[in-house]
Amino acid sequence: MATAIETVKNFVSVLKDYAQDPSNVGRIALDDATRKTTIFPSFADAVKELERKLLDTTTYPDTDTRLLNATGMVLGSEDTGAISGANAGGSTVKNAEDIVPEDGDLTTATLPTPGSTTQITYTGEDGKTFSFNVKWPDSFTALIDSKDFVLGVPDEYENYLNLFFDSNNLLEFDDLNTSDEGKQLLKNAAETMLKALNTYWFKESAKLVYDSFGIALDGKTIEVGFIGTGPLSAAGAITAQTRVDDKPADKSYIVVNVVGFAGIDSENPNGAIPMADGSFLYLDRTIAHEMVHATMHSLGLMKKDMPQFFTEGIAEVVEGEDDSSAGRTGDIATLVNDSDTLLENLNFGEGTGSHYAYPVGNMFMRFLAHQNLNTTSIIGDPNRAQTFDYYGNNEVITNYSEADTINYQANFTGVQTPKNGTTSFSYDDLNIDALDGNQLILRDVRGKFMTLNMAGANVYAYMAEHSTEVNGNNFSGGNNFEILFGSNFENDIIRAGNAGSHLWGGISGNDEIFGGNGQDTFIYNFLDGNDAIHNAESQDVVSLRKISLAEISAAQITDDGVYMTFSDGGSLNISGNPETFTIEKNGATDTYKADYQTKSWTQQS
Repeated sequence: MATAIETVKNFVSVLKDYAQDPSNVGRIALDDATRKTTIFPSFADAVKELERKLLDTTTYPDTDTRLLNATGMVLGSEDTGAISGANAGGSTVKNAEDIVPEDGDLTTATLPTPGSTTQITYTGEDGKTFSFNVKWPDSFTALIDSKDFVLGVPDEYENYLNLFFDSNNLLEFDDLNTSDEGKQLLKNAAETMLKALNTYWFKESAKLVYDSFGIALDGKTIEVGFIGTGPLSAAGAITAQTRVDDKPADKSYIVVNVVGFAGIDSENPNGAIPMADGSFLYLDRTIAHEMVHATMHSLGLMKKDMPQFFTEGIAEVVEGEDDSSAGRTGDIATLVNDSDTLLENLNFGEGTGSHYAYPVGNMFMRFLAHQNLNTTSIIGDPNRAQTFDYYGNNEVITNYSEADTINYQANFTGVQTPKNGTTSFSYDDLNIDALDGNQLILRDVRGKFMTLNMAGANVYAYMAEHSTEVNGNNFSGGNNFEILFGSNFENDIIRAGNAGSHLWGGISGNDEIFGGNGQDTFIYNFLDGNDAIHNAESQDVVSLRKISLAEISAAQITDDGVYMTFSDGGSLNISGNPETFTIEKNGATDTYKADYQTKSWTQQS
């Protein structure tokens, strides 16, 4: 059973495999992370399922119930909804003041020296200690002139930020067109932020990111600046980095909007800003968000071709948005109720800073974690033989090797074999659906022999990689149950063993499938081409999947068997007398019996 934090930690750990790749591999990395650590076969499939759940007003007409069912989020609660808090499945409520913990106020906090560098050291919950450097601005009374800044254009973003401390791009507070009182407010706000960053926020935010995601900001440098003019006057804080291509960055910039936070409480360690509705915005949570970006940039995990909703959402899930103080609960409600807004913002476009990217990305990350609460993700070691025990529940195994064995020990009613459940498949994955509604999913197993030890007997599975003959009799003489799949887009010959098999020719192609002496299930999908089934017997089952009744153009019972054609131009020629035919699509299954004497069909209740 995966907790929310375990899911995101595992997800982020897979992204590390792509850290040193300078090319645009962000979408590839997200696909790999999704497949290895969740029940979804791809990042896009996960997005589609979130859309389906949030748009399903029939099952859950109520907004709050629909959101809770899909993501586990509870709007307006005391808990912020951060991945480490109670709403995400943790044991402790994390309210707005708890997210970034401070053990005192700012009256005794230390102001750094202008132009100096401070080493920040922090220790995670696991006892591991890390450190990074903070370069403070040369002037505490100046901000960056952003009039030439191009928001949302990554190259311009980085080029501009490389000029951060060029004196030509700095404006002294005293030179701004504002009152003396306003200038003093900016100076006080700057000192308040610098004391809080130096004493609390950098240390505790880095620790929060490590404890939440398992990634550490270590041995790198953050340069601090202030901004507050031009197009970025409404921004809370901004992170950017200096790097070559998409590799890890040695330096990151965190720039805080001193103008927007001019009213900050000089004593409150959370950086409290009063809002019009009586709530407070806490700057320490914004810094935690930016520290996610800085840490991921430093490790090379943030790729330019990743969707904006992901890059902002994974940072947002550390600070949370469920609570009434977050300021985004209205945006979340809009996304849940306005399908156009939801679909428009769950897109794969790049960039940064779009208004709805934050809440919709947070919803997506919470959705992944919530849907994975009942899923165990196991990443195997391909360099050694392993034995995996499966007791039911949802389980995903990746990096499975031919030398591995799965002890299939689920407690089902009835005979403990896959014959009492079903098998399904994609290009490279095998799913075994248990009677209790859960799944064992084996990722990337095409071309590998799989052994499942079930109820004292072995079950063998094999998915052909290329056009070939798959013979079940080669598995211990064919005296065990087998799951045999052909290759995709090629022609195969599939032969069952003697103790029952699930047989599928693969996507497209013209396949020849031969039954054996046991009870066999012959599988045919829409778009499977022109397949032929031989030696089908009365106890066998023909399973038509991803096919509706309307997509069957003809189903003729003949003296020799059954001949079927489909609206996609494919056909299935069956030699023999199988009595049971199932038609499955979108979770609905209809069963028909074939009567070979009257050459008629009867639908079963």
